[in-house]
Amino acid sequence: MEESLKRARLRSTRGRRRILELLNEAESPLTAEELHSRIGEQGLSLSTVYRNLAALAGRGLLIKTVGQDGIATYQPNTSAHRHRIVCVLCGRETEISACPLESLSRRIGEETGFEVTGHSLEFTGVCPQCRQIQPNQKEKT
Repeated sequence: MEESLKRARLRSTRGRRRILELLNEAESPLTAEELHSRIGEQGLSLSTVYRNLAALAGRGLLIKTVGQDGIATYQPNTSAHRHRIVCVLCGRETEISACPLESLSRRIGEETGFEVTGHSLEFTGVCPQCRQIQPNQKEKT
């Protein structure tokens, strides 16, 4: 964790280390509010959590994904990062097992000269349970 912050040219603060630790332990991406709640009595204000998330995402250590509901979630930017599909009716999320963007990221980097530090992808749809309840409901695109 210390080394990651150093490579990203960010100061290693207690708050940044704790945020990275919580996100690495989490089973799914977390919002700033969820992180603030989990940090608890360690004294980080919600605005400090937001500032740290912006710095960590801006330096490529985190992946920020903004859902259709406008809520941002964060996850570590590792080879084990997650993509998901979200039901537009009930909000149920299902993780996609493989990253369909790895080869595209490499190609974009080669073509543009950029060092691609991350990406985000979220599919939306209607889950099997909602399709059974409302079989005629179709998502408008």
